[in-house]
Amino acid sequence: MTTNQLHFDWKYGLYSNIPFFLIIFLFLFSAFKILILLILLLVSYYFFSHLFEKKHDDYIRKNRTFHSKISFLSLIFLIIGELLLIFYSNNYNTWHFIAVYTYGLFWSFIKDSFSIAKQ
Repeated sequence: MTTNQLHFDWKYGLYSNIPFFLIIFLFLFSAFKILILLILLLVSYYFFSHLFEKKHDDYIRKNRTFHSKISFLSLIFLIIGELLLIFYSNNYNTWHFIAVYTYGLFWSFIKDSFSIAKQ
């Protein structure tokens, strides 16, 4: 596969954004037990991802090539969307922050999914 071809690698996009998906639950639940559980999940994720990346070199971030046009477009859509979500809202509560965060996470997923492994 050449670097000029577009390839949507959703598995890498999901893998690289798992910690950010878990962070959303920090804002949904305020109980102390759930906070401890999520911290344990994040720590175990980083431990197991280190073991996973030893076996799969394609999932190490420095071994990926990002498509520059898609990275640039996702950054532009991210900035415009975040500004619209921030400035055109009347009430700022937890759900508003989750919407802004999820929108940013979506564009991060798109950018990472269109990356390809270096040959």
